[in-house]
Amino acid sequence: MSRLRLPLLGAEPGEIPPIDDALRVPFATPSIALVASPTADGVGARDALREALRAAGRASIELEVVVSDGPARVSRTELGHRIDAPLLEIPDALAAIDRSLSPGTCVLATGAAVVAVRRPTVSILVTGGAPPSEWGLEARSVRERFELVVPGVDTVLARELVARV
Repeated sequence: MSRLRLPLLGAEPGEIPPIDDALRVPFATPSIALVASPTADGVGARDALREALRAAGRASIELEVVVSDGPARVSRTELGHRIDAPLLEIPDALAAIDRSLSPGTCVLATGAAVVAVRRPTVSILVTGGAPPSEWGLEARSVRERFELVVPGVDTVLARELVARV
């Protein structure tokens, strides 16, 4: 797998530096990336997508990705995995999870780092109706990578997204 090289010097704390689009690979299976601004109901959006996947009879796994300092840690959660890692180590951690997925399993990933380092089938930013200045630095730094920017995700939108993934 290609190693990412980023212009990390000059990046503000909490900012995700630009990553060349050519280095962003898709997930091995269908995927939905969800990022919520601090003023948005990210939990409600994730729950709506989770329920839509269940109602459609789709196998799914949840993946939470958090950029952190220190060594990379991948831990199992009740519904999937959590990755806590420096940005440069996230691609390798995601690749290891990709290899464990059954064909057709839909990945429901949260965290702006997912949108930065991967090309999900669809990526959604939930703003809660807030202007871009209130989205949070991570979300603002990858804002051009979202297919949908919405104030919230309700059951109708969640069903439509799942039907198209």
